[in-house]
Amino acid sequence: VILAAWRSQAPIDFSLVQERKKRALEDEYGGMIDIKEPKFGFDQIGGHASFKEYAQWNIIRPLKEGNKRICSRGVLMTGPPGTGKSMIAWALAKEAGLNFIQVDLGKVFGGLVGETEKNVRKLLEAIEAASPCIVFIDEIDSVLSSGRSSSGDSGTSARVFNNLMTWLSDPSRVGKVVVVAATNR
Repeated sequence: VILAAWRSQAPIDFSLVQERKKRALEDEYGGMIDIKEPKFGFDQIGGHASFKEYAQWNIIRPLKEGNKRICSRGVLMTGPPGTGKSMIAWALAKEAGLNFIQVDLGKVFGGLVGETEKNVRKLLEAIEAASPCIVFIDEIDSVLSSGRSSSGDSGTSARVFNNLMTWLSDPSRVGKVVVVAATNR
Protein backbone atom coordinates (compact mmCIF):
# COMPACT_ATOMS: atom_id res chain seq x y z
CA VAL A 1 0.00 0.00 0.00
CA ILE A 2 2.80 2.38 0.91
CA LEU A 3 4.72 1.59 -2.28
CA ALA A 4 1.62 2.09 -4.46
CA ALA A 5 0.87 5.41 -2.77
CA TRP A 6 4.48 6.53 -3.21
CA ARG A 7 4.49 5.57 -6.92
CA SER A 8 1.24 7.37 -7.66
CA GLN A 9 2.13 10.32 -5.41
CA ALA A 10 -1.24 9.90 -3.71
CA PRO A 11 -1.89 9.90 0.01
CA ILE A 12 -2.73 6.62 1.73
CA ASP A 13 -6.46 6.50 2.33
CA PHE A 14 -9.08 3.93 3.32
CA SER A 15 -10.05 3.11 -0.27
CA LEU A 16 -6.43 2.30 -1.22
CA VAL A 17 -6.06 -0.02 1.78
CA GLN A 18 -9.43 -1.64 1.04
CA GLU A 19 -8.50 -2.26 -2.60
CA ARG A 20 -5.21 -3.90 -1.60
CA LYS A 21 -6.96 -6.02 1.00
CA LYS A 22 -9.49 -7.20 -1.59
CA ARG A 23 -6.70 -8.16 -4.02
CA ALA A 24 -4.83 -10.04 -1.28
CA LEU A 25 -7.97 -11.99 -0.35
CA GLU A 26 -8.60 -12.81 -4.00
CA ASP A 27 -5.01 -14.00 -4.47
CA GLU A 28 -5.02 -16.11 -1.32
CA TYR A 29 -8.54 -17.54 -1.36
CA GLY A 30 -9.56 -17.41 -5.02
CA GLY A 31 -12.84 -15.65 -4.39
CA MET A 32 -14.07 -18.13 -1.77
CA ILE A 33 -14.44 -15.37 0.83
CA ASP A 34 -15.08 -11.66 0.80
CA ILE A 35 -14.76 -9.61 3.97
CA LYS A 36 -17.15 -6.69 3.86
CA GLU A 37 -17.81 -3.64 5.99
CA PRO A 38 -21.53 -3.48 6.85
CA LYS A 39 -22.83 0.05 6.45
CA PHE A 40 -26.36 -0.19 7.86
CA GLY A 41 -28.19 -1.84 10.73
CA PHE A 42 -31.67 -3.17 11.41
CA ASP A 43 -33.12 0.36 11.38
CA GLN A 44 -32.63 0.40 7.60
CA ILE A 45 -34.43 -2.93 7.08
CA GLY A 46 -38.21 -2.90 6.83
CA GLY A 47 -40.23 -5.79 8.22
CA HIS A 48 -38.64 -9.02 9.42
CA ALA A 49 -39.64 -8.18 13.01
CA SER A 50 -39.50 -11.81 14.16
CA PHE A 51 -35.97 -12.30 12.87
CA LYS A 52 -34.78 -8.98 14.33
CA GLU A 53 -36.14 -9.94 17.75
CA TYR A 54 -34.62 -13.43 17.53
CA ALA A 55 -31.25 -11.98 16.51
CA GLN A 56 -31.35 -9.39 19.28
CA TRP A 57 -31.98 -11.96 22.04
CA ASN A 58 -30.08 -14.96 20.70
CA ILE A 59 -27.12 -13.51 18.81
CA ILE A 60 -26.41 -9.81 19.39
CA ARG A 61 -27.08 -9.54 23.11
CA PRO A 62 -25.22 -12.72 24.14
CA LEU A 63 -22.21 -11.69 22.03
CA LYS A 64 -22.08 -8.21 23.52
CA GLU A 65 -22.52 -9.53 27.07
CA GLY A 66 -19.97 -12.32 26.54
CA ASN A 67 -22.54 -15.02 27.30
CA LYS A 68 -21.33 -17.51 24.70
CA ARG A 69 -23.28 -20.49 26.01
CA ILE A 70 -26.66 -19.04 24.95
CA CYS A 71 -25.45 -17.57 21.66
CA SER A 72 -26.97 -19.14 18.57
CA ARG A 73 -24.52 -20.97 16.31
CA GLY A 74 -26.39 -19.78 13.27
CA VAL A 75 -29.60 -19.41 11.35
CA LEU A 76 -31.01 -20.64 8.07
CA MET A 77 -33.14 -18.14 6.20
CA THR A 78 -35.47 -19.31 3.47
CA GLY A 79 -37.50 -17.34 0.97
CA PRO A 80 -37.78 -16.32 -2.63
CA PRO A 81 -35.14 -14.07 -4.21
CA GLY A 82 -35.42 -10.40 -3.33
CA THR A 83 -36.87 -10.77 0.17
CA GLY A 84 -33.85 -9.28 1.95
CA LYS A 85 -31.96 -12.33 3.18
CA SER A 86 -28.55 -10.93 2.24
CA MET A 87 -29.36 -7.46 3.53
CA ILE A 88 -30.50 -8.77 6.88
CA ALA A 89 -27.24 -10.73 7.27
CA TRP A 90 -25.28 -7.52 6.62
CA ALA A 91 -27.42 -5.62 9.13
CA LEU A 92 -26.91 -8.38 11.71
CA ALA A 93 -23.14 -7.99 11.46
CA LYS A 94 -23.45 -4.22 11.88
CA GLU A 95 -25.76 -4.56 14.90
CA ALA A 96 -23.46 -7.12 16.53
CA GLY A 97 -20.34 -5.08 15.68
CA LEU A 98 -18.63 -8.09 14.09
CA ASN A 99 -16.68 -8.81 10.93
CA PHE A 100 -18.87 -9.85 7.99
CA ILE A 101 -17.59 -12.63 5.76
CA GLN A 102 -19.44 -13.65 2.63
CA VAL A 103 -18.62 -17.18 1.46
CA ASP A 104 -18.98 -18.48 -2.09
CA LEU A 105 -19.03 -22.27 -1.68
CA GLY A 106 -19.13 -22.73 -5.45
CA LYS A 107 -15.52 -21.60 -5.66
CA VAL A 108 -14.38 -24.21 -3.13
CA PHE A 109 -14.56 -27.02 -5.67
CA GLY A 110 -11.32 -27.46 -7.61
CA GLY A 111 -10.43 -29.43 -10.69
CA LEU A 112 -7.45 -31.34 -9.30
CA VAL A 113 -7.42 -34.27 -6.89
CA GLY A 114 -7.26 -32.97 -3.32
CA GLU A 115 -7.71 -29.32 -4.29
CA THR A 116 -11.27 -29.12 -3.00
CA GLU A 117 -10.37 -30.53 0.42
CA LYS A 118 -7.44 -28.11 0.63
CA ASN A 119 -9.76 -25.22 -0.23
CA VAL A 120 -12.23 -26.26 2.47
CA ARG A 121 -9.44 -26.30 5.06
CA LYS A 122 -8.23 -22.87 3.92
CA LEU A 123 -11.76 -21.49 4.04
CA LEU A 124 -12.42 -22.73 7.57
CA GLU A 125 -9.00 -21.51 8.77
CA ALA A 126 -9.70 -18.05 7.32
CA ILE A 127 -13.07 -17.89 9.06
CA GLU A 128 -11.56 -18.97 12.38
CA ALA A 129 -8.79 -16.37 11.98
CA ALA A 130 -11.35 -13.60 11.41
CA SER A 131 -13.50 -14.54 14.40
CA PRO A 132 -15.55 -13.20 16.03
CA CYS A 133 -17.57 -12.83 12.86
CA ILE A 134 -20.83 -13.32 11.02
CA VAL A 135 -20.41 -15.74 8.10
CA PHE A 136 -22.98 -15.48 5.30
CA ILE A 137 -23.44 -18.39 2.91
CA ASP A 138 -25.94 -17.57 0.16
CA GLU A 139 -27.71 -20.27 -1.85
CA ILE A 140 -26.31 -22.98 0.36
CA ASP A 141 -28.72 -25.51 -1.14
CA SER A 142 -27.28 -25.17 -4.64
CA VAL A 143 -23.82 -26.29 -3.53
CA LEU A 144 -24.64 -28.71 -0.75
CA SER A 145 -28.02 -30.01 -1.92
CA SER A 146 -26.66 -33.26 -3.23
CA GLY A 147 -24.87 -33.72 0.06
CA ARG A 148 -23.98 -37.34 0.43
CA SER A 149 -25.38 -38.66 -2.85
CA SER A 150 -23.26 -37.05 -5.59
CA SER A 151 -22.09 -39.30 -8.34
CA GLY A 152 -19.14 -38.84 -10.63
CA ASP A 153 -17.00 -36.74 -8.28
CA SER A 154 -15.32 -39.59 -6.36
CA GLY A 155 -17.12 -38.56 -3.19
CA THR A 156 -15.74 -35.02 -3.14
CA SER A 157 -19.17 -33.42 -2.57
CA ALA A 158 -19.87 -35.80 0.29
CA ARG A 159 -16.53 -34.97 1.94
CA VAL A 160 -17.15 -31.22 1.59
CA PHE A 161 -20.62 -31.66 3.05
CA ASN A 162 -19.30 -33.76 5.95
CA ASN A 163 -16.40 -31.38 6.68
CA LEU A 164 -18.75 -28.41 6.72
CA MET A 165 -21.29 -30.18 8.94
CA THR A 166 -18.54 -31.24 11.36
CA TRP A 167 -17.28 -27.66 11.55
CA LEU A 168 -20.79 -26.27 12.00
CA SER A 169 -21.41 -28.61 14.94
CA ASP A 170 -18.08 -27.87 16.66
CA PRO A 171 -18.87 -26.44 20.12
CA SER A 172 -15.57 -24.51 20.25
CA ARG A 173 -16.86 -21.94 17.74
CA VAL A 174 -19.94 -20.99 19.82
CA GLY A 175 -19.89 -17.26 20.44
CA LYS A 176 -17.08 -16.75 17.94
CA VAL A 177 -18.60 -17.58 14.55
CA VAL A 178 -22.30 -17.20 13.74
CA VAL A 179 -23.26 -18.70 10.40
CA VAL A 180 -26.16 -17.16 8.50
CA ALA A 181 -27.13 -19.34 5.56
CA ALA A 182 -29.74 -18.49 2.94
CA THR A 183 -31.68 -20.61 0.51
CA ASN A 184 -34.43 -20.01 -2.01
CA ARG A 185 -36.00 -23.41 -1.30
